[in-house]
Amino acid sequence: MAHFINYDKKFIPYGILHYYSSGQTCEEVVASLLRSHEKNPKLFPRVHAQEVEFWYDSFKNENYDFSQSPTVAPHTKLENLPVLHHVFHGVNAADQQSLLKTCKQFKHMIEGEKRLFEHVEFRMSNNSIMLQVKCGINFNKIRTVYKKNGDRCTIIKDKKNTKSEKDFMDAALYDFSKTVEMIHTKVKKLTVKYGEYKVAEVDRVRFMTGVSGILDSLKEKLHVEDLEMSCHEPHELESILQSLKPGVLTKLDFSTYRKEEKEEARREENSDEDSDADSDADSNADSDDEEEDEPVFKIKDSQIFKEHLPHFKNLCHTSETVDLKLEDFAHVPRVFIQIAEITPEEVKAHKEKLLQSPNFDNHQIYDSRRFRGYGTNQEQELARAMGPYKKITKDFEEFVDEQVSGYIPYENGTEDLLHFDVTSYKITFSRRSKRMRAFMRLDGEMEVEDEGEEEDKEELN
Repeated sequence: MAHFINYDKKFIPYGILHYYSSGQTCEEVVASLLRSHEKNPKLFPRVHAQEVEFWYDSFKNENYDFSQSPTVAPHTKLENLPVLHHVFHGVNAADQQSLLKTCKQFKHMIEGEKRLFEHVEFRMSNNSIMLQVKCGINFNKIRTVYKKNGDRCTIIKDKKNTKSEKDFMDAALYDFSKTVEMIHTKVKKLTVKYGEYKVAEVDRVRFMTGVSGILDSLKEKLHVEDLEMSCHEPHELESILQSLKPGVLTKLDFSTYRKEEKEEARREENSDEDSDADSDADSNADSDDEEEDEPVFKIKDSQIFKEHLPHFKNLCHTSETVDLKLEDFAHVPRVFIQIAEITPEEVKAHKEKLLQSPNFDNHQIYDSRRFRGYGTNQEQELARAMGPYKKITKDFEEFVDEQVSGYIPYENGTEDLLHFDVTSYKITFSRRSKRMRAFMRLDGEMEVEDEGEEEDKEELN
């Protein structure tokens, strides 16, 4: 069989005709042929992109003469090099946008493929779904709304209403799949969210299952650089992350809602209580509620999450405690998150890592379970773990909550400072440049000597 393939010159065009007849694009054919060659190079010869393009052009012109010898452009110009496809497929969305201005061939290739998106936004509300696609080439937006109408739906696009025989969920998911199904599609930001209290549970599950199913069925993992999504359980987050290219996703912003559900139920129960109930009994009940363990979103041991975590530059999570530790995201420049059980030892180690990190920007770390009810003793204990440092006070304290603030200089010659605030509900770390500090002084901040320091008070420039 291998002998036959190597010497039958018609084998390759016959195979390409099969792909052409099935409706596959030239790029998809090249990818399929390369995969076949990589798996079994003795059985499948290597076919170059220009050869596939030659036969596609021939078939489009209704020329099925398989005795032709493919002709390719001479490699005398950059735009004629066969490696050109690999160049612009291997860069991120911002680089592709820059390549549009580099040479005509890049411009024609990127514009012709129409696979570069600035933002793909897929949101579900009560009985309706919105799909908004912002082009990454001309930045035009196409907004489509699918409204439930019994077993059918009304599709609103370009201010025109169209009746569809499809269910609103099926219609929206179909268009979403068509948006991302092509290989080499690049999405700068992908948003997949639903209104927590406005969506029926059965619709929410169907929506998320449909999205993850579409992404999982793609021929290659999707290029997404920024992901914003809603999720109830860790497996919903994992189902999306496993379909995205590792090393490409640098920003993750995800919201969970289980905690809010419990709090809402608790508020409803409290509202039904007898208004004449004994105040002491109510106080004890509130204390019991506070002592209950809050739900924890468990992702620390997820292999899929671990695969993406080293590449994050932004990590944001709201609405619930996650089971991560400070050491898990010390390398991430920007973090907004709520975790549990922050200890002075962890804070001290975290501080040291941030002082060694050249890319650190800002960390806001919430820990309501740890801080709740501990008062200022806990704050002072965590602040001492920052030492040695210079303490910061303000002429006017805006908040009632006790706050310990201070700074530690970086020892890299930049004159930057690692600034921190410890309050009853969060710890904030931030990197402050000399220029930024000039603005901060206008806010009434003053540097004073820390109680544990023997140094003389110095004015920071």
